[in-house]
Amino acid sequence: MSWTIQRGGGAAVSFADAKISSAQCSFNAGGIDTASLTLAKDATTSPAPFTVNEAVTIAYSGTTYFVGYVTQVEPYADGGNEGWTVNMNGKQGNLARITYQQEYATGAGNTLAYKTRCVLGLALDGSAETTAQSITDIVQYAQSATGVSAGSILATGAIYYPKIEVVDATAWECIGQVMRWHPDAVLYFDHVSSTLNVKKPSLTKTSSRCHVAPGAGLACFTRWVKCAPNLSHHPRYRDWE
Repeated sequence: MSWTIQRGGGAAVSFADAKISSAQCSFNAGGIDTASLTLAKDATTSPAPFTVNEAVTIAYSGTTYFVGYVTQVEPYADGGNEGWTVNMNGKQGNLARITYQQEYATGAGNTLAYKTRCVLGLALDGSAETTAQSITDIVQYAQSATGVSAGSILATGAIYYPKIEVVDATAWECIGQVMRWHPDAVLYFDHVSSTLNVKKPSLTKTSSRCHVAPGAGLACFTRWVKCAPNLSHHPRYRDWE
């Protein structure tokens, strides 16, 4: 049972072999996941151990825990200790680095061309889209560049919404515009399948309680609790050891 790290298409190596002395990770519902590594190397003589934009996969006992890319590499010095701090974003952060475009029919021949002026909630054929369809379209447009695919997107609770016009907006910003219509939904990235998912909470029956009121018949009261999706089974919710 051990932590491993894989850089790009290379082989996975243990944290010890990669000289990683500590690691931290933050999974952010509705945001971009981040991770940070500390490497105990001599910052004055060793070359930088990672490069910016380098792909990184971290696994625990063979199960993918975090997949992303390097955003910053910097040396540190603390007393007699020197080394490197490596900061990373989760793969869904790539959605914030690509401008979203939609196809439009242009010219006399109605030739399709991509434009950065987009109307969210409107399909290519002019029909209205639901929030689920819009988010799926955005993720699918960017998939080849980001490596992120659409997972379970509002399997329940998707709605039609007023059209939103955006210009030169990133795919991540466009998703945020659509998510405004679901303030109670949970957007999260699955690092095992590299999918973006959006789930709504549900009313879950938790318990029933009966009592006899003075002068009245038997009355039963059922308590309902609004619950967020249960994601605790996912390996990304483990604590780093």
